[in-house]
Amino acid sequence: MTSFTEIPTDGSYQDPRSMVEFDTSAVLAEVDGLKPQTLLVIGQMASGTATADTVYPVVGASDAVKLFGAGSVLADACAVLPSDGTVKVSAIGVAEPGTSAAAAGTIAFTGTATEGRTMIVRVGAQTYRVQVASGDSATVVGDALVAAITADPAALVAAVNTTGSVAITAKGKGAHGNALVLRVLTSTLPAGITQVTTAPTSGSGTPDLAAAIAAMGDVQWDTVVSCYNDTASLTALAAELATRDTALNGIGGTAFAALATTVAGADTALGNFDSKDLSILIYESIAEGADSSPTPPWRVAVGVGYAHALKAARPDKNNKLAVDPGRSRRGITIPGFEPSGVVARFDAEARNTIVKAGGSTYTERAGLAVISRAVTTRSSDKAYVNVTQRYRQHWLRWAAVTRLDATFGASSVADDATEPMAGIPIVRPKDVRGELVALGTFLSAQGIIEELDAYIDAVRAKRSDAPGVIEAQIKPNFTDEFMGVYLLVSFMP
Repeated sequence: MTSFTEIPTDGSYQDPRSMVEFDTSAVLAEVDGLKPQTLLVIGQMASGTATADTVYPVVGASDAVKLFGAGSVLADACAVLPSDGTVKVSAIGVAEPGTSAAAAGTIAFTGTATEGRTMIVRVGAQTYRVQVASGDSATVVGDALVAAITADPAALVAAVNTTGSVAITAKGKGAHGNALVLRVLTSTLPAGITQVTTAPTSGSGTPDLAAAIAAMGDVQWDTVVSCYNDTASLTALAAELATRDTALNGIGGTAFAALATTVAGADTALGNFDSKDLSILIYESIAEGADSSPTPPWRVAVGVGYAHALKAARPDKNNKLAVDPGRSRRGITIPGFEPSGVVARFDAEARNTIVKAGGSTYTERAGLAVISRAVTTRSSDKAYVNVTQRYRQHWLRWAAVTRLDATFGASSVADDATEPMAGIPIVRPKDVRGELVALGTFLSAQGIIEELDAYIDAVRAKRSDAPGVIEAQIKPNFTDEFMGVYLLVSFMP
């Protein structure tokens, strides 16, 4: 009747507990519900009070600065997080890679200003407004930029000026620093001054996340954000989440990262992954246009992860009874992410190509970056392609185990012919079936599954060969994520 591949039914497992295993052989769409949502951010720390590779709760940006150091990647990433408490946020700081170099670039000014103006310079997500007076030389302009950066405690870089050539070096070592965008808004450049920007390219070194992953413990982290996007880090994180998602562990989660690249670059990068537990948002690098987003990937990743966690925690702010954390993410604002301009931004064809390769996408709406499509890197598997399916799957495991253990946890097991007197804690296969039917009825009322009659007919429960165990099976047909309406307009002759 029931065919398990992960759950041992031969009596070898003796710890009393209910377990849920997923069978996607029939390509079912997954499910979800209302449970407390946890978000874990993993990123590079600098100074601060935190000990590396240790989990700390984070309540807002100021907490992250205190823990992980001003000017660190992790503090910068956490700056996008609101402190409303809807999502429980924690973070793990990771030390600099042992063998590494800091990313460095330059902004070189030449000439003499013939007008006074406020020049705007972007370094990643930071904006610096530099006052330039008529008659200022390139050296004076460079000094003013250095002063602005130095005065910013949140600056991710240090700056040194040499006769107008400003060397900008990431404070933290590692290859991730090469993603920092250096940009002078040309529309604000004073007349008489010219500039040439050289992007950071010298950053090297990737972290070893083994200790950080070990620090995750046996807590269920529903949403995990990696500030790193290198192949080794994401592969290690995806492998850990796959291990945690088995029936025996039952603490699965979904990891998020972000990568600024081209369409061709996305295809190459995404080809390194095939994980149902990993989602990578692809956005435009400078190669796509001068107005590409200046937001670094660690900020984008945290913004995306928080957007997913918030939707899972609060599926419908106008309906407190709604519990489906697998609601569509389409159109949800990504906090802290400044979208690329029109020239650089991926068009619909490019986004379609990225999604088919296993990458998530965004689009712009009223000046904000919003989720377009959220997928996992396992694009070839219909059962796992949508991120919302993963949130539903994790919720279903939680909801089923919570319901079954709360109802029958103190019971003895008997066959269906047993008729105990009222109040005697006995659980029979038909009792379990009744609970699973009630669960399906609830799911149907929430709009999470369809074809309730077929679900009820397919519910099975029987005594197992393993002592004290009842084997059960359900076959939910989950509602699909809305993708759009295809409308044919036929004109009358």
